[in-house]
Amino acid sequence: MIGTTISHYRITAKLGQGGMGEVYRATDTKLDREVAIKILPQEICDDPARRRRFIKEAKAASALNHPNVCTIYEVGETEDGQPFIVMELLPGQTLDSLAENKPLDDETVVEIGSQIADALDAAHQAGIIHRDIKPANIHRDAQGRVKVLDFGLAKRMDSTPTADASTADETEPGKLMGTPSYMSPEQARGEALDHRSDLFNVGIVLYQLTTGRSPFQGATMAETVEKITHTQPEAIARFNYEISGELERIVRKCLEKKPQDRYQSARELLIDLRRLQRDSATQTATLPGGQRSQKVRAAVIGVAVVAILCAGIWWSRRDALPSEAFRYGKSVAVLPFQTEEEFQYVSDGLGRELSGRLNRLESIERIPPFSSSDRLRGDSLDLKGIAEQLKVSTLLRGSIQRTAQALLISAELINPYSNSLIWSDTYPYDQVKEVPFRMYQEIARSIAQALNIELSGEQEAALMVEHTSNARAWQAYLEGRYYWAKRGSDLWRAKRLFELALSFDSPTGQEKDSEFALAWVGLADTYTQLAGYSLMPTNESFPQAIEHAEHALSLNPSLGDAHATLGFCQTFSQGDLSAATRSFQLAQRFNPRDARAHYWQMWTLLSLGREAEAIATCEEACRIDPLSDLALYHLCYAYWMTGEIENAERASRKLVSRTPDLWLGHMMLARALLGKGNPQEAVQAAELAVKLSGRIPMPLGVLGQTYAAAGLTNDAKDLLNELTRRFHAEKVRGGPHLAGLLIALGDDDKAIEQVRNSVQQGHQLFVLHFWPDYRSLWKDPRFIELVNQAGIARYNPETEKFEVVE
Repeated sequence: MIGTTISHYRITAKLGQGGMGEVYRATDTKLDREVAIKILPQEICDDPARRRRFIKEAKAASALNHPNVCTIYEVGETEDGQPFIVMELLPGQTLDSLAENKPLDDETVVEIGSQIADALDAAHQAGIIHRDIKPANIHRDAQGRVKVLDFGLAKRMDSTPTADASTADETEPGKLMGTPSYMSPEQARGEALDHRSDLFNVGIVLYQLTTGRSPFQGATMAETVEKITHTQPEAIARFNYEISGELERIVRKCLEKKPQDRYQSARELLIDLRRLQRDSATQTATLPGGQRSQKVRAAVIGVAVVAILCAGIWWSRRDALPSEAFRYGKSVAVLPFQTEEEFQYVSDGLGRELSGRLNRLESIERIPPFSSSDRLRGDSLDLKGIAEQLKVSTLLRGSIQRTAQALLISAELINPYSNSLIWSDTYPYDQVKEVPFRMYQEIARSIAQALNIELSGEQEAALMVEHTSNARAWQAYLEGRYYWAKRGSDLWRAKRLFELALSFDSPTGQEKDSEFALAWVGLADTYTQLAGYSLMPTNESFPQAIEHAEHALSLNPSLGDAHATLGFCQTFSQGDLSAATRSFQLAQRFNPRDARAHYWQMWTLLSLGREAEAIATCEEACRIDPLSDLALYHLCYAYWMTGEIENAERASRKLVSRTPDLWLGHMMLARALLGKGNPQEAVQAAELAVKLSGRIPMPLGVLGQTYAAAGLTNDAKDLLNELTRRFHAEKVRGGPHLAGLLIALGDDDKAIEQVRNSVQQGHQLFVLHFWPDYRSLWKDPRFIELVNQAGIARYNPETEKFEVVE
């Protein structure tokens, strides 16, 4: 080609070659200037559709007139029909050499990024997306001027692009367009693209400039694509400790997997980068002239405080924490790790374990209990708001992604007040072959180090707890806890999973030989709830629950969960309130952060007639775990049972609002509305509770009561017949659910008979003297006799009240 002429361009030298053709230096013989000319590959020439598309897109790019876009002078064809592009010849170099193996300083990266964003803003405003942003396509001259090159893969998009609508791509469906290691996730999947794909590409370039390495480089193209679509890049601070928190935030926002979580326009990115430039320049100007060049990086790191500017190090390396950004001292909340639904149980188990292990470090001032609430899941969380609500300075979050061989767990500790990343790492986890306890220990230890906490040998040992040596047992246990938390009919699945965990752990394969204490507690908890929701006869479930909880305590006497479970059983099944009180005290002593040990104690305190303490213990549970739906649910119950109906309605509406799919909240709202004399609205709430629960007995009984109060007597009787049939077939005593419905229908005789059956079976004796649904029976001699027979309270004719037997 050298020495030949294309149109009026004489080829003088070859400059390079790429996937989209060969580039030559040429002289424009008409204007007597040096240009670059790209000759397009033969395969494009041979494909009429691709030729038309390329020429159309190249012409669109040539319309751009911007100082940071390489000017295209002409788009044409040779005499034999081969397309070519003529563009300005740029002195200097592309970013390839700058981005290779050596991090650049913040000032240079921000300067380059601002110019790239400015160029893309112009392109996007003109309806053009680049689709191949990478260091090789970005040129920088000796004066620092940046030009974006090679719009050969560019495409037109709608003239009025929106943040949420992608534009149909003329590219063949599923065909990868672009350079693999610089693609966006949607680009790697061969999906339609919009302008936000370019912003992900920019994020890769900026990451490479700040670290000297690619964020998604794999050994093969398939591995690279896998990393782009599923793996979070390692923290920039691991490779460049002098990067500012704000710049790292900007890069990470560009690299969000979902387009809606990235910057929604190049203009937004440009504004943030220019603001960072301005802030950095202002801070540098406050330093003496001789110190400015030495303090630029420190000035970028610490935006707000001059003392931090001079220190020039991460807050985690300092002895004292900034009072404003770290107002809650050394404190951490563990959020649910993002993952597919099928691995959510792994996420919940990871969160519980990390929260529990970190709680063993006395130097950490606050570790809220782990919550698997859906309010903490998702890609658009108000992290600062969550941290404020939980009263913590830092948040631990991450993701769990499936790879070909195992799961990949990515974790990061962030400061939501300064939008800075403190620490991050990734861990492969083969859940079939390995138990993850050492991984839990490593993450907890890394967090301690990031918080500048020196671990003693005793604390190191406290972080290393192995509950079982069998990977299948641990997996079954985690799944069991996941389904146990769902309640309702999922309890049967939880029961089977806990039994599997015990058999997997056992050296003989027999459950009774397992020493997996947590699984024994899980099985005990399942039996308590099967009884509580009238899914299993109480005379079968509670004895097994007590046996399993006591066995767990024989294996680990300081297991707070087991003491709480035993206290629940002693109240509900045995009516032994003194023993239950001791169990809850032990549970709270061994695990002060266990909200359950507080809200379950509510039942014991109510039975003892200590109403104010019952409300207080639920309020304490909500303080310990502000996001616990079950803690708030029990507070609703405490208000309702003590006659504080306004508070019961307020708390129920709060629960329904924050977790609409939880049937417990709708059921408590129905109870509160009935208490206020609003049966019509109560019916709606109760019907929704029944639907969400899968028609289990408890909400069915409440729905029947709302029907009766609303005058829908036939509907209420239909539910009564359904419950009666089910209880008879399943050999389950209906307890308050059935008796309350009978009372609502005005059939006190059958209600008394139902209570008598419960007393004979020892079922929920502790509630008879305070359960609101029984209020109309409290002066009935037959009911008084049954309460006296239960032995927990006796009727005092002088006060006309039931008084607890001391």
